[in-house]
Amino acid sequence: MGRKITSLNLTIIKMTIQEIITGFKIELVNGIQLTKRKGVLTSTWVMYYLKGHFFYFDISEPFIFDDNHKYSNEEIIKELTGAYFEIDTDVS
Repeated sequence: MGRKITSLNLTIIKMTIQEIITGFKIELVNGIQLTKRKGVLTSTWVMYYLKGHFFYFDISEPFIFDDNHKYSNEEIIKELTGAYFEIDTDVS
């Protein structure tokens, strides 16, 4: 899963949104903190998978599980296609 990039003794796994979604379903974690990369832009986000929906938050905003942050499988793919991700840690 993902592409492994090794440089200066640092290993980074770049993943697509489809690989992140598959990881949620295989690993059975509730949430992850991840780094999103799109071109030269980098940002940190938290994503949860709860009751069949994804909730996606900028790390600096309050985590409010409402319809504004709720995505179906298809919606999250549409929203995040073209970006690459690195999983930083699991969150509960």
